[in-house]
Amino acid sequence: MTLEDFLVPLKAKMDGTRNLNEAFQDSPLEFFVLLSSLSGLVGSRGQGNYAAGNTYQDTFAMNRNISETNCLSINLGMIESSTAYGGPEGRARSQNLLRQGWYPVKDAELLNVLSYAMSPEARKEALGQVAIGINGASIAEAAHPTPTMKSAMFVHVRSSSGKHDKDSSEDNGVRLKDSIVDADSVDEASKIIAAATGRHLASLIGLEPEAISLLKPVVDYGVDSLTAIELKNWISHEFATTVHASEILDEPSLKTLGKKMALRSQLVSKSSSDNPGSQLTDHTTSNGHSSTQMPVIYSGNRGGNAETALPKLPLPDLPDTLTFYLDSARPFLTDENFTHTSRVISEVQASQCRDLQERLELRLLDPQVDNWHFDLQINGMYLRRRAPIHPYGTFYGSHLPSIEPHSQAGRAAIIVASAWQFKQILDAGNVEDQYVNEELLCMNSLRWLFKTNRQPSKTLDKICQYPSNDYLVALRKGHVFKIMFTSNGCPTTHATLKAVFQSVLERSNASLPAVATLTASERDSWAVLRAKVILASTENRALIDMIEAAAFVVCLDDESPETPSQRCNQLLLGNPANRWSDKSLQFVVCQNGVSGYVCEHTMLDALSVRPLNAFITDAITGTKPSSEVAKPSNGYEELVEQYRFTTDNCIDAEIVRVKEHFDATYSPAEFVRFEVPILNNGLLRAHKIPSKFGCQLAIQLASYLHYGQQYPSWETITTMTFRKGRLDWMQVVSPSMAAFCKLAARSNTATTDNLRLLREAAKAHTSTMTRIMRGRGFAAHLEALREAILEANEQVPNLYTDPTWDMMQVTSTKKIKTDASEGLMAQEAGFFMPDPESVWVHYEIGSEGCLFFVQGAVGLTESYCEALMAAAERIKDILDSEH
Repeated sequence: MTLEDFLVPLKAKMDGTRNLNEAFQDSPLEFFVLLSSLSGLVGSRGQGNYAAGNTYQDTFAMNRNISETNCLSINLGMIESSTAYGGPEGRARSQNLLRQGWYPVKDAELLNVLSYAMSPEARKEALGQVAIGINGASIAEAAHPTPTMKSAMFVHVRSSSGKHDKDSSEDNGVRLKDSIVDADSVDEASKIIAAATGRHLASLIGLEPEAISLLKPVVDYGVDSLTAIELKNWISHEFATTVHASEILDEPSLKTLGKKMALRSQLVSKSSSDNPGSQLTDHTTSNGHSSTQMPVIYSGNRGGNAETALPKLPLPDLPDTLTFYLDSARPFLTDENFTHTSRVISEVQASQCRDLQERLELRLLDPQVDNWHFDLQINGMYLRRRAPIHPYGTFYGSHLPSIEPHSQAGRAAIIVASAWQFKQILDAGNVEDQYVNEELLCMNSLRWLFKTNRQPSKTLDKICQYPSNDYLVALRKGHVFKIMFTSNGCPTTHATLKAVFQSVLERSNASLPAVATLTASERDSWAVLRAKVILASTENRALIDMIEAAAFVVCLDDESPETPSQRCNQLLLGNPANRWSDKSLQFVVCQNGVSGYVCEHTMLDALSVRPLNAFITDAITGTKPSSEVAKPSNGYEELVEQYRFTTDNCIDAEIVRVKEHFDATYSPAEFVRFEVPILNNGLLRAHKIPSKFGCQLAIQLASYLHYGQQYPSWETITTMTFRKGRLDWMQVVSPSMAAFCKLAARSNTATTDNLRLLREAAKAHTSTMTRIMRGRGFAAHLEALREAILEANEQVPNLYTDPTWDMMQVTSTKKIKTDASEGLMAQEAGFFMPDPESVWVHYEIGSEGCLFFVQGAVGLTESYCEALMAAAERIKDILDSEH
């Protein structure tokens, strides 16, 4: 953030407050009320300038010494009825604040506080500051509370979350604690804790206590990460101990979980833990954590260095993986095909796959290898693929709109200035840690955001990362520009960058043969053409080197997309002449100021881009065109250099060929943002249904209604909670979900069978998702085995030639893929789906409904959204029939 950016909201608060004070300095006012914000009191990530302005108001109110007038600063929180929290962008904003510990303030509460601020009581009590929008409960439930909230200043607020009415539940809690304290041994205490935990688990997931076996793991009951967090909070409170949600999910049984908690609990007496019959043992769980101590949680350096403190990704057993694979394929196989694939799997277990599994085990045990899967996934899933990167190997997101539109040069300047600032923070190791459901993520992938390029090669591409460079490359109409980030050792100002980009636009009106087009060719073809371009002139060699080593690329497009579908297509299928597809990070800025990012997938995933995108979004939404009037520094023309490729008739012909093939091959997509109010957290929680499962059930039922049959459906699952973790994939249609969809699609009448299948599907879904999140999926494991075979030049087993593999392979053409990534902060987002009948669905659920992003072929998304609404209504009817 530049000083100019910092002063924009700060000056509005400071100057406005001072002007009002001077205007009424001699007036006998009854009240002087300042509308400040909680951000000044508790902090708000990415809004230091706004927080500073509010802190000024708070300080002013405390020190305005005019006896007749009470000056009160109100630290307002998130006002529920505010239009700032409406729509998709507002929803993302409110969800971010909820995660930080804020709660929605009702209008009645706001009006009561304002009434008090203007009342005689307020003058009498002479309060200078009042805050609304946080309390003990909201802080306790916060996924990512700000550091201030965790400080001693808020200890009295946090402690209020533990105050409850003296009801029977509290009495039960007291008796439970007494039982643990009175236990004669750790074994006895562990049995009490395990039994109580089982009873509470039953209440959380809607089962009778008798249905819970203490010999089974928690994940077998369909417990997802959010439910595990609820259980973790309850365990910590009831048993005076510490535990992570990941431990609850990893523990082999409730019985062993009870033993672990007893050994840690402050309620268990010293004499109990010294009991000879309860000696503390040092066995390890499946993820490598000691069972008697809290796992190491990284809390030091930031910005992608946490991988050395996180556990290694486990290697699943091969028989378990093959059984998992067959079970996931079962809903789509005839009896004959199922028998055939079962026989193939039996053969695989007796073939060289066992030897390959042993090789993977050696990688797992090698202390020099952080992640046994990392290189195999990069090579097998990405670098070995011969399809064009653009559009097959990229994902995109469009930036949220600014308060007022920016010019093309102005928006480009904002993006570049903030991206460069983020890079400096990243290089210094000061990027904030990232979490999902309270679990720390390994952000190793952040280091591949900048100065990274995928170089084409025959058979297998290469990933190249270059020394840190202080320039970017801009593309427009075949022109190539090198733009420096710094001038005389100082960061280039926003005003100067805007002038630079305006100069670039003025100097590139005439179109040239765009060598960038060739990067959209098939990889083997581009490898050959790249060599030809280099041989065409010595300058071409240097120019390609410059582009590939740049921090990132800015693509200045001539189009002006307005609608969601237009923005989607601009980023998804933008003119290949204006994309250098090999670069890991590209920003697209259109003529009307609309912008977004396009990322090459080899080293980056959606969560990799989230911190950078949030940083840039704050800059975009906080910069008004009026702040762009500052003059550029002298000599700004020296910051930009223009280049052009030397081409010949052969290269020119190839450019035309690749462009024509691109235009003829890829059809425009349609993008719809679709809200379903009746499918909300309140409905699902009332019936003890996990929220993400409820959304997936609607998606799969809609798919059955839309297609007339069930297809395999894939959702990405992050494994970034492990060292150098990336992604695995979940086939979400379980046998019980397929049976539910078939029954619900054919009958509008809710039956006990509907409810039974729904609950069976919920349990299967959450158990499978949790299993994959804990590193026990089948897709990544089987893909890694296949890549190991290819690298060893060995014969591929029948498993990989079986028709079932073609159907179940993640990279094969699919009808439907889904995504539930949080914190996208984008108007549109997605990736290319090659099947013209396919749809991609992103979903986010909240208290007021579920927001769906639906991307598909033109004319397809409308009918799919109709099916989604019908599916949601049918699910609601079935759930409501329970009562």
